[in-house]
Amino acid sequence: MPTIRPASAAVAAGVLLGGSVAAELVQPVQASDGAVVQPVLFAAYLLLWIAGAALLVIAAAGLPRTSRATRIGRVLAVAGAVLLTAFAVVVLATGLGSRPLEASFLAFALGLLLSAAGALTAGLAGRRPLLVVAGVGALVALLAPGDPWHDLGLLGFCLAWAADGVVRLRARDRVGAAA
Repeated sequence: MPTIRPASAAVAAGVLLGGSVAAELVQPVQASDGAVVQPVLFAAYLLLWIAGAALLVIAAAGLPRTSRATRIGRVLAVAGAVLLTAFAVVVLATGLGSRPLEASFLAFALGLLLSAAGALTAGLAGRRPLLVVAGVGALVALLAPGDPWHDLGLLGFCLAWAADGVVRLRARDRVGAAA
């Protein structure tokens, strides 16, 4: 079975996570009190998020380990992606009944915080500006007073991971073409 390379996983993760966020912006599936009003779309959005977050685990695990700081960033980013995956699984399982378990959003907040810390640390230490953008996007999503800033921060986080993956794929292609 072929393995998914971290750069490809980063692209797919960013697109799937960003697609989930964008879809919710275009067609909300929850009432203002959190009640699920469109269960099929709710499940579809969360399945996109789960797939994207699981791929983000692979992308983060593939971050370079060139220094102590990049290794720390990698560990933080992986832990954050795992929590973002767990969050979505719990929300999907509990939200189809009527409304998601409120406590699951603690996993989201901690996952986003760890993802931000990991992307910023690995990005700054490894001179990867798009990871720094991802970290800033995660912080905006976490700390912004509400919409639209929360969603814009999430989209920035997602798209920056995808762009970082594209940069890594292009660099790999250039190295392969030169050989």
